[in-house]
Amino acid sequence: KLLAQTYERLYDWEQLRKLLPELKRSQALPAEQLGKLERKVYASLIGQTTSASSGAVAQLEKTWRLLPKELAGDPEMEAVYARQLIAAGAPAVAEKFLRKALRKSWDDRLVHCYGLAPGEDLAQQLQLAEGWLKDRPNNPELLLCLGRLALDNHAWDKAQEYLQASLNLSNRPETCAELANLLA
Repeated sequence: KLLAQTYERLYDWEQLRKLLPELKRSQALPAEQLGKLERKVYASLIGQTTSASSGAVAQLEKTWRLLPKELAGDPEMEAVYARQLIAAGAPAVAEKFLRKALRKSWDDRLVHCYGLAPGEDLAQQLQLAEGWLKDRPNNPELLLCLGRLALDNHAWDKAQEYLQASLNLSNRPETCAELANLLA
């Protein structure tokens, strides 16, 4: 337990990851605390990759494969991974990953990332997201996502319509910024 605290304070996530099985076996931490620590460790490991290069993407994919199955299907961890893929310069990889994750389970954090990850076929990406709107017409996160995708497709009128609808449902600075960007 003390070693885990030391690694955490040193931000030595790799050593802490290696220690997690022993922490589980010895029941050194309550299950809830261990679960939080495990999430923090893997989110931090994924977050350590910040440079935009093919090596960074490969490192991210390698780290993602290390995740336990229960964490790999968690929308919060999927969103962390997708954001890092985007930051590493692989938005198309992130878009494919998010599309697959959203098919399995709907989550607003994933939708948010989807709007930030331009894929290889922007028109198809917008069309797919517009299909989601039929089931979730009053979702401000989806409308913001659609606004961003419409901007990427140079569909200015659509973008304004989606962003304004999102703003009407949820007055968020991020939506205001996107609308201001469009109007500028």
